[in-house]
Amino acid sequence: MEHDRWKLKGKCMRNVFLCRRAAQRGVAAVECAIILPVFILVLTMLMYFGWICWHYTVTQKAAHDAAIFLARTSLAEIRGQSTGLEIPIAGVARSIAMQELAELNPGISPPFINVLCDGLGCDGFSTPKYVSIVIRVNMSTRIFPWSGQDFGLPPSILLTGRATTEYAGN
Repeated sequence: MEHDRWKLKGKCMRNVFLCRRAAQRGVAAVECAIILPVFILVLTMLMYFGWICWHYTVTQKAAHDAAIFLARTSLAEIRGQSTGLEIPIAGVARSIAMQELAELNPGISPPFINVLCDGLGCDGFSTPKYVSIVIRVNMSTRIFPWSGQDFGLPPSILLTGRATTEYAGN
């Protein structure tokens, strides 16, 4: 036994790297145990903010497409028969936005879509100079199996997409 100890000591004297390697066994496992939760948290937050950006981009694109449609309609359609407080073409613009927002599945409540002509409701009695679409979507934060409220996240985030363009019929 004494001989084995001297034999090992002799190997350490001849090859220092063998002794250092034996002394550092398990260090990689400890480093992984420390770094892995931080890495998972960073990856999760990147996915979460990417999800928010995707929802906002879809909302903004839906508002833009509906505003472009409304801006390119003819003056006869803008001045068409008004049903109540809104012209029928504004309802078509609203349905265009709803179709584009359908892929989001906002979850909590349906999106609120406001169609405006010169900052007021489109009533069909005047020719608008500008048309606007404002969309508000409550995006639920239930992206992961665990609740975001455990980490201080709100149950939903209000995203607003807004597009204003000049009416082409002027």
